Amino acid sequence: MCKLEGYINVDLRETKSTDLIADCRVLPYKMNSVDEIISFHLIEHFDEPNADKLLKYWYSLLKIDGKLVIETPNLIGMARRFIKEYDENEKTRPGYLYGCHCKEGRETILNDNHLWGYSPKSMKLCLEKAGFKNIKISDGTDYHAQDYGVGFTIRAEAFK
Repeated sequence: MCKLEGYINVDLRETKSTDLIADCRVLPYKMNSVDEIISFHLIEHFDEPNADKLLKYWYSLLKIDGKLVIETPNLIGMARRFIKEYDENEKTRPGYLYGCHCKEGRETILNDNHLWGYSPKSMKLCLEKAGFKNIKISDGTDYHAQDYGVGFTIRAEAFK
């Protein structure tokens, strides 16, 4: 986890980067009061109905023309990676699809499993459904993208 300077870094648990321990579904901010929300590898940890609610909630927090940035795994790219690993090494690595909870050393981390997946198109549709506009979808840029390469993560930028 990386600390973003100039931002209030929110997490459900205390880490070296956390400024505010809080549930991202119940933040201590008024509606229409936030300039920007950046979310790295969080939304995939919610099932579809709760992710839709979360996006609508974040939309309500943003000021007019406020910006939302989301980075999340690209389910299509991760599925290709899963198949490639099986074809080349006859290994199934469910962590590619289901998150880190199945990786050694991470078994006790709560809420680390993936409950939903997105393609670039489905992410855009979810953002539109929540009311966002001027949506730009591209490859992810955070350390996950650096580790996995092009096509494995999605970056969505959208505005209220």
